Amino acid sequence: MKKIIYWFVTFTVMMMIIMLVYYFSSQNRQTSNKLNEKIYNLIVPNFLVKDRTKVYIFIRKVGHMIEFSIVYLVIFLFLKNFWIRPYYKTLIISIIIAILDEIHQYFIQGRVCSIWDVLIDIVGMLIMIRIIRFFYFMKDKKQRGKLC
Repeated sequence: MKKIIYWFVTFTVMMMIIMLVYYFSSQNRQTSNKLNEKIYNLIVPNFLVKDRTKVYIFIRKVGHMIEFSIVYLVIFLFLKNFWIRPYYKTLIISIIIAILDEIHQYFIQGRVCSIWDVLIDIVGMLIMIRIIRFFYFMKDKKQRGKLC
């Protein structure tokens, strides 16, 4: 019963996160910029930066990395129900989602399809792989310590 509940919860969270990604992608440029401006103002006080453009672009790209690292994580948590440590299967699915997301943006007014954004998304996924592997390593190390 616990496996069914875990499967249902991870599937639901995974689908909600993917839908959220596509919701953000469906926003036109002005709406997207307003949201990014709010995030920018929370992170960077106005008096610290003279050229806002570079910092603004940096924050957008870091947002891409975080967004797709979360996508990778929720897909990984779902797929581990079926495979043991499905790193590469999850990576392939996440890359396909990132590519489809960029293609989707191509059809939105004021948005563009960018291979660079897909590459930045992949960097976020690779960072998440390292984080997950680190936690699995620590878990395995802790279990080995109990056996000795």
